Amino acid sequence: MRKYGKEFLKDNKISYQKVKVLRTIVNCRTAILGGHLQRCSNCDYQQIAYNSCRNRHCPKCQTQQREKWIQARMDQVLPVPYFHVVFTLPSALNQLCLRYPKQLYNILFSAAWKTIEVFSKNPKYLGAKSGMISILHTWGQNLSLHSHIHCMVPSGGINEQKKWLYALMLLKAKEPIRRFTQHILPKGFVRIRHFGVCASRNKEILKDIKKQLLKKYPTKVTSVVYPQWSKKPIHCCKCKKGRIKNRKTILPIRDGPFTNLGIL
Repeated sequence: MRKYGKEFLKDNKISYQKVKVLRTIVNCRTAILGGHLQRCSNCDYQQIAYNSCRNRHCPKCQTQQREKWIQARMDQVLPVPYFHVVFTLPSALNQLCLRYPKQLYNILFSAAWKTIEVFSKNPKYLGAKSGMISILHTWGQNLSLHSHIHCMVPSGGINEQKKWLYALMLLKAKEPIRRFTQHILPKGFVRIRHFGVCASRNKEILKDIKKQLLKKYPTKVTSVVYPQWSKKPIHCCKCKKGRIKNRKTILPIRDGPFTNLGIL
């Protein structure tokens, strides 16, 4: 930002408020914002600690505030399961978000809550007043504009008697089976696929690339090894001392009362 900020402002027209935020972030923890001279009480070593900008958009200043916010939310979290719900604005509205961010983001918050509120009040789903903790994200992984709201929704709500009512999904006996069968893929259909440089035919090339990258950017690689997949012995879960070993092979049932469950 310090290197290309002036060039960016020359080529792009943005609001004064955004210019002010960029300037504040650039000046963060520099002599421009002042600071403190610190000294060691033992060896008299001295150092200067410059003040932070404390702007909510600054990536260097939000760690402490984020931890405080998380702790405050933890104190409010109910001892019930929560659902993670995401509401996303269509990319077709991106230009409107850039031009009218306050109005569009307020509408997104309102629409998200209205959706949760209507469904939770409906006796068909809950019949109580629920709630949500929501946070706006306006970016994707590559900092592109991707406006969406993450919501933490408790699995229940307060009824008219001011008592907590859990959200229970009551289904007919056969309904879970119907839902499950919707996700059975066609025989032989491959659901995990690799493309481009990640394709199987490029395994050897990727090995060489990986070695080159690890030499240039050393990274500690952590591998997870499960006992049943390794030569490491599996200890008895009851006595905690003995080792579990295979003693006998049990042949599959070719025909019997549970072979077809009576449905084929």
